[in-house]
Amino acid sequence: MNFPSRRVRTDAASLEAVIPLHDTARPIQRAVRSLVEQRSLLEKAGATLEISIICHNITAASVRSALGEELIEGVSLREFNDGVYSPAGPKNHALQESQADYLTFVDSDDYVEPGALEAWFMTAQQTGADAVLAPIRTTTGAILTTPWLRPSKPLILDPVRDGLATRSLPFGLLRRSYVDHIGFHYMAGLRTGEDLEPTLRLFFMGGRIAYPYGSSAYCQTDDAGEGRVTAAVSPLEEELAWFAPLAEQRWVRSISGPGRSSIATKLMRIHGIGTLRRRGEIASRAAAGDSAGVPTAGSVWSAEESAVWRAFHEGVKELSGDSLGSLSLRDARLARAALATDDAAGLASAVQAYDSARRWDVLMTENPRTALGRNSIIRHYVNERRRRTTGAFAAPPAPDSPQ
Repeated sequence: MNFPSRRVRTDAASLEAVIPLHDTARPIQRAVRSLVEQRSLLEKAGATLEISIICHNITAASVRSALGEELIEGVSLREFNDGVYSPAGPKNHALQESQADYLTFVDSDDYVEPGALEAWFMTAQQTGADAVLAPIRTTTGAILTTPWLRPSKPLILDPVRDGLATRSLPFGLLRRSYVDHIGFHYMAGLRTGEDLEPTLRLFFMGGRIAYPYGSSAYCQTDDAGEGRVTAAVSPLEEELAWFAPLAEQRWVRSISGPGRSSIATKLMRIHGIGTLRRRGEIASRAAAGDSAGVPTAGSVWSAEESAVWRAFHEGVKELSGDSLGSLSLRDARLARAALATDDAAGLASAVQAYDSARRWDVLMTENPRTALGRNSIIRHYVNERRRRTTGAFAAPPAPDSPQ
């Protein structure tokens, strides 16, 4: 595949920071202020910064009022009305409209730490990267230890050897010519999971992916309120609606066996097992009489839900080439238990067994010969110690949150 030129620029480059916004109750001032503060360092590095808010199914006037006069200067407000409750629409609109050399997306309830954009931009300039993955600071204040980087801190990351599939979000800096070239776009119409396919596309289509070791971070928060889609428990068919269109992609089918195995293992371990655990915990709470704000047990697991799980399980296994051997014993057992039960009590019991699993079951695989495989938990834990030694995920201390 022929990619656009990746020359290191000597003229001024342009960056656009995009904030999709569907509710002015979100802490939009904080997100914008954190970006405004990036401008001076970027200018010294030879780059300009445009800040764009995509007003999704709301008016620009309401956003202008929420921002106030202090912050509105130098911020572009663009209305996008599709009547769809999905973040894919405004993100795709920004991708289509932007003329900047680089794009970065910031969720309206998150913010960017001081100096982050300049560090990411300089990494792109020095490496010729098509995408720079942001260090992500979670709500606990720690830096997210994905992707599963090699402790040697490679300049350009390998999609399999550096476990890029373990990173689900494309936060960071994206070279627009590259994302245009590979057809990067968010999956339209989905309430959740819209970024899984494009993130994997970003990693596995031959581009140069870099990580800005030691840089300031993209900071996630839990300030989105009750309206955050990913916090809700939807029907399983809706939660996993992203899988079928992802698995059908020609580019997914064309990548190497190890690449597909790494993707499938991650989809099962993080998204599949994760949704089973949420449902099992809800069923347990409902059975214990904790009904405050909790869906009924039957609504989170039933014969219909079990059938959806069976289709997902079979699809992931087929995508992997029957190569899910790196799953831990407890992951594999929970996945099978969900195939075997169609009532909430059965799922709750399986999740309780998962949560009380022995250390051996957490680390080991069903076939001992796969226990040290590239995608195994044991190998990850060993490398995690080495990453701490080499400072692969080191970052400046978390600054005070901008107001």
